[in-house]
Amino acid sequence: MRKMLNNKSFRVFIATFISFMTIASAITTSIYIREVRKERIQYLKTIDEHTENTVDHLNQNFEAVIATSNSIFVSKWYLHYRNHANVYDDNFDIFKRMDITSEIQSKVTALPYVTDILVVIPISDTVIHRRGWSTINNYAKIYGQIVIDLNNDPTTPPSISSEANDACTIVLEDPIKRKHKGIIAVLIDKNSFKKGLEDILPDTFSYIRVETNGQLLYQSGEEKENFIIEDASTKFQWLDLRIGYPDYSDTLIGKSRFTNYLLTEFIVFVLSLIAGIIITMLNLRPLRELISNLGGNINLTKDPYEFISKYIETSSNHNALLREEKDNLARSVNNFISVMKKEILFGMMTNPSFNFQDENILSSISWINNGYPFLLVILESKFTDFKVDWNPDIYTDIIDTPLYDYTFEIFSNNQCMLFWFENNEIADRARIELGSSIESSLHNVFYYAISNVLERPEDMHKAYLTLREILYEQKAQQSTLPISIEIDLINNLQESNSQGCMDIIKRIKDKYCPNTLFKLLERAAVEYGIDTDVIRLEYIRHSKNLSVGGQWNIIYAFAKDICTAIEKYRNARMYEFAKMIRQYVDENYCNPDLSIEEIADHFNVHRTSISKIFKEQFGTTYTDYLLDLRIERATELLKNSGMSITRVGKTVGYRHYTTFKRAFIRYKEISPREFRG
Repeated sequence: MRKMLNNKSFRVFIATFISFMTIASAITTSIYIREVRKERIQYLKTIDEHTENTVDHLNQNFEAVIATSNSIFVSKWYLHYRNHANVYDDNFDIFKRMDITSEIQSKVTALPYVTDILVVIPISDTVIHRRGWSTINNYAKIYGQIVIDLNNDPTTPPSISSEANDACTIVLEDPIKRKHKGIIAVLIDKNSFKKGLEDILPDTFSYIRVETNGQLLYQSGEEKENFIIEDASTKFQWLDLRIGYPDYSDTLIGKSRFTNYLLTEFIVFVLSLIAGIIITMLNLRPLRELISNLGGNINLTKDPYEFISKYIETSSNHNALLREEKDNLARSVNNFISVMKKEILFGMMTNPSFNFQDENILSSISWINNGYPFLLVILESKFTDFKVDWNPDIYTDIIDTPLYDYTFEIFSNNQCMLFWFENNEIADRARIELGSSIESSLHNVFYYAISNVLERPEDMHKAYLTLREILYEQKAQQSTLPISIEIDLINNLQESNSQGCMDIIKRIKDKYCPNTLFKLLERAAVEYGIDTDVIRLEYIRHSKNLSVGGQWNIIYAFAKDICTAIEKYRNARMYEFAKMIRQYVDENYCNPDLSIEEIADHFNVHRTSISKIFKEQFGTTYTDYLLDLRIERATELLKNSGMSITRVGKTVGYRHYTTFKRAFIRYKEISPREFRG
């Protein structure tokens, strides 16, 4: 043993083996730990994503259920029917009820998992559902699996539960505070919910449980101690989701990773043995020769392997720099050639004395003087406010393959295409096909012009000028009213400014055709649902009689009629909207949080609009209107009830007595206590 330890080759072998084994094992272990950590993090992230996807799925579907139910609460027919004053009872004949039943049927059909929507109105002893209208007792007799408990109190919402194993109920109360409570019960089919949920559940889960208001809606698998449990929060307090996933180490990926690690360690062990044997056999002589060939001296080098590693790294970096410089040079050359070709071709078209024999031209566009017939195509965008994206390569596929083609941008949104062909016959055919293709695909986007078949490059300048004139004529023929005039006229119409419209029409009367202005007014009229048939026939009659004066008189009258109609339309809409706002304030004045901001959010308008509407429609500010409403109600309670003054203040919408007192004094000029006496 001692003799073996004293053997130089053995010592080199042991040192080499231990070094390789230690380094390689450390690297593989580090890689294993890093990969395990990364995969574990990714696995947890995937779990979170799957859970979020499941929650999003439930939120989306149940949001639709809630939104649909709330739409019933705010529907006109619901507000009318549950009116206990019986004001609208005559409206609900058999046809109206059939319409409402059909409406609920369509809502049920559109919602996932939902088998029925029950609108329960205890004050009217009514259950409205997709099959029709029933009394509460009759519904319970016919559909006995749904139990409706009225709680013997019309001011308390009834309770609804399902005795069926395949259904759950979601009960929603009327969001508007009312004395007599009504509810909507949504029946969820467990089998349908199961199928829909299983379609989006990931393969990684092992356990899931979904409950609604304590009712088991769906469960799969059994919860175990080593599971990663996700208690997901949905948007709804009555909907609970609990998902269990196996720990990373119990997954196929985790087990496979550990097996691969053990196999890698074994391979490292074997390779370390082989490396130790090889290096021992080579010994130091080849290493000395290698370092000498690399320009080093083994006697002056502390670590020959580090020397070799640094030499290789330096050489690799040098080669990488050379490759990068080569690529940059190639890109620069290509860009330069492209720009140079564009400048040369643009010069050919715009410079009448262009030298087509210049050696720079012959080197970059060698075929220019070979006598090939060619076509010149210019396209100018009809849009000046954004760049039009298009692919010129599609035209080389439509026409007979040209010998050469080149496309470049002359100015912003101005494209030029050049095609060279083998002979005139091919060029003539390509001209027809190219024109047809552009007409069908780009006519609405570009003005375009195609030259005749050209044979000499010197003809390019004249052809270019001719095509520019064609484009100018196209734009002139398709011109309409300037956009500034259109905008000015439309703004005056929308503001019902008849005089402003008259001034604009008089200003442009001698510059533009009356047909252009009439079409603009007709489009504006259609936007506001104004019938234009009669005035159009009258205008056509004057046109056929060549009565230009009559046409302009029709336009003047038409503009005034549109202003008047828009004003009436706006006033009617504003009055109806004002009534809705006042009704909302009248029904919710006792809410201490009622504010202009809350009303604006409820109706989805800006708060300044609420203030303006109150001032214009009711002749008072919102604050004064609310104060008047609350204090008048408070005076009634102070006179006719035994409530405490603090309770009276809270009843009419004031959280604190001091606020109530201050408001009361402002309105009545005496305190509530003095008023009560």
